[in-house]
Amino acid sequence: MSNYFIAVVLILSTSNAVAVEPFIGHYSTVTESECNYEIVFLPNGIGIFLATCRREDGSHIDDIQKQNFTWKRNGDTVTASIDGGDRYFEYKSSLSCGSFGSKGATEGLEGYGMQFWRVPIKCE
Repeated sequence: MSNYFIAVVLILSTSNAVAVEPFIGHYSTVTESECNYEIVFLPNGIGIFLATCRREDGSHIDDIQKQNFTWKRNGDTVTASIDGGDRYFEYKSSLSCGSFGSKGATEGLEGYGMQFWRVPIKCE
């Protein structure tokens, strides 16, 4: 994880915006595919979507695609304008950790046909 994202998470964890907007922060998928996805919702309606994919040549170098986006909230649903289209994410205060073999649940988002768990993942 880059130092940029660590800094963002630390700033957001102490920000008053977190109390107002429960979904603001860093979320990550847990997949068995060659790609992993992360989404960061920042204050003021901006965000970053990352796709980190393993190269097919077997090297240990990942290709990282970064897409900036804008978002707006309506209740527990966030509309993110990514790549010229709207994607919808629903905030879940209790998202099952069973998808990656852990018991319990933690907060996260459902959207883009995937589940995203808040980083760091804390299954309780």
